[in-house]
Amino acid sequence: MKNVIIGTVLCLSLMMIAGCNKSNTEVTGQGSTDFMSYGGAVFPLSLMTANEGIAATRNIAFDFSYFGETGDEMPQMLHNDIRVADSYRLTNETTEDKTVTVIYPFASRFGDLERLLPSITLGGTEIDTALWVGGIMEIQTWRDYEAYLSGGSYFGQAITAVPELNRRVIVYEFTNAITDNREAIAPTLAASFNMDFERTDVLTYGFNGTVFDPENSFMRKSFFLPHEPERSHFLIILGDDISDFSLQGYGNGALSIGDEIDVTVDVRRFEAVLGDIWDELIYDFTGGFATDDWNSPHETMKTDLFRNASAALLHDAQESDSVTRQIFSGSGLIEDLFSHTLWANRLFYLSADVVIPAGESIVVNIDMIRPGSFDFHPARRGNEGLNGYDMFIALGTNLVFGDVTAEIIGTDYIEVIRTNLGFSPDNSIFKVNLDIEVPIFYLEVRGV
Repeated sequence: MKNVIIGTVLCLSLMMIAGCNKSNTEVTGQGSTDFMSYGGAVFPLSLMTANEGIAATRNIAFDFSYFGETGDEMPQMLHNDIRVADSYRLTNETTEDKTVTVIYPFASRFGDLERLLPSITLGGTEIDTALWVGGIMEIQTWRDYEAYLSGGSYFGQAITAVPELNRRVIVYEFTNAITDNREAIAPTLAASFNMDFERTDVLTYGFNGTVFDPENSFMRKSFFLPHEPERSHFLIILGDDISDFSLQGYGNGALSIGDEIDVTVDVRRFEAVLGDIWDELIYDFTGGFATDDWNSPHETMKTDLFRNASAALLHDAQESDSVTRQIFSGSGLIEDLFSHTLWANRLFYLSADVVIPAGESIVVNIDMIRPGSFDFHPARRGNEGLNGYDMFIALGTNLVFGDVTAEIIGTDYIEVIRTNLGFSPDNSIFKVNLDIEVPIFYLEVRGV
């Protein structure tokens, strides 16, 4: 087997990050458009456990009043975002008060969580909620959600315990790496060593390149040197320790023979609990996002939720044959793992306990921003400026709805191009009753 060289590329799939439909599927005669960038869907409220005697109705409002505006009045809205008001009337048809846990799923990414996090109000007052996170989804169209959510296992995994980062690891920390060679094009420090590929995994932080040769039990990790020392670099050894460790500087990232240069660096080897190192690296990684902008995700990344999701991804990368294993088995870049955790599509779940008095009703209102689906430029003919919005009535819920209605607001700002909701602003049809047997409703509009 020849040596394999992995350069400094971010090992992320555009399809996972942006919901990108590479096939550029043409619009069929009937049904919604398979957009190149899928913005997700609106999902129904559910209960933590099915509860007999609870009747439910639903009304959803698509509000285009601020469509296309990103000014001071709606600073968190992007070019095709809309407001969605999803309202539920829950009626207790029994003779005893009931306390139930409502669950509201919403599509997002950690990088968009602050912007897309819904608010839940009861009687006009926002209520306290808990937040759960589901696993990574590869979403290109609404049909993919059906595959993930059928059977309930996706939500079950979201509320189960996450893998713990309590194993002990061996850490090599590199600090004060510098060279006096001012003629080097891209000065690089390479750490070479032998390892048992069956018994050891190597994770890196602050490294750029990898050469690995499993047949000869050899690996080389490298990183570019700044002109002044600026950060720490880490090799994290999971399993047996590495051996025959050596360091060598090079004039560029190709690590060519004859291009060696002198480099000074301090190396510290120590043992630690993986979780302690993980927390330190997350904190360092968030520094690259630490701004005062409303869309900066650095505070979200400091939460236990992000930590747990990144730990789950590491577990998947080591234990499965999924795409995550393919991404991290060769390079082991923790920055890639954090980035993948940050920008991959998934469902989040808000939960709250509510009391429904005997024989009475409560109204649970959910307000949120929802992004639209669209085609990248240049769009397919007829799709220029087209934006799509989807909603499910029953997918993933254990509530049985009686009436479900939908309404559209702010139609002065848009033209309805395609929909199976029944809206017709030209004919003054702004509110409609929905058939609960229809699995997916779509609304496709263009700004005016």
